[in-house]
Amino acid sequence: RMPEPVQFVVYEKLKKKSQQKHKSEKLPKSEYLRMAGLSKLAATLLTYPHEVARTRMREQATAAGAFKYTGMFPTLRVIGGEEGVRGLYAGLGTHVARVVPNSALMFCAYEVVGSWIKEQERKKSS
Repeated sequence: RMPEPVQFVVYEKLKKKSQQKHKSEKLPKSEYLRMAGLSKLAATLLTYPHEVARTRMREQATAAGAFKYTGMFPTLRVIGGEEGVRGLYAGLGTHVARVVPNSALMFCAYEVVGSWIKEQERKKSS
């Protein structure tokens, strides 16, 4: 999947800036939620045309054995030419409403559990 690497890079950059701003490695849970949501939104906006093209190629029906969509870049050109930018981002609102909250909760849970594990390890070693 293409959005995840983009999301991780954006998330880590936001996290580093937030840690510098708060002058602490540990951040409020709301900050993790905010950063994760923003990073998923950015990744989704950047990569969504690829997802649309991939879906169109996978779901296309053949008319007399000819495919309308023949590859990633040709598919993006066809969709952009016939439908414009709206076609490249068709269904984005529903997709964002589904994936951004899920990702925000998942990243927040990861940070909270990771922090808890580190605390437990520190307690054991002292």
